[in-house]
Amino acid sequence: MLESVAGWLRDNPAPVRVPVGERSAELFDDEKALSRYRKTRLFASGALILDLLACYDPRLPAASQHVPGDGPVILLVAENLATYTLFLTAARALNAAIRPGMHVAWASAARSNRAS
Repeated sequence: MLESVAGWLRDNPAPVRVPVGERSAELFDDEKALSRYRKTRLFASGALILDLLACYDPRLPAASQHVPGDGPVILLVAENLATYTLFLTAARALNAAIRPGMHVAWASAARSNRAS
């Protein structure tokens, strides 16, 4: 593993940042290999970090569902999946003739674009 990383670092002095799965596939022909290596002492000790490999954990995308209604469309965003589900259920239960048009969305802050 270290030989692959060292060779890649030597051959890529100014790499473009990509999602961790892309870098893993490039280094090891396996998009999940870095996920396994991140549980090892090299990563736990900070000797090897994602920033050195010019990669990052991509954020989860926001999920959104449109609830048709009347008037301008509003956006309601929940960070908690259970709350999102409740908001969506409540929005759909409103009288369609009088509810506003809305997008109910769930977006998680659980994963970030941290370097390590």
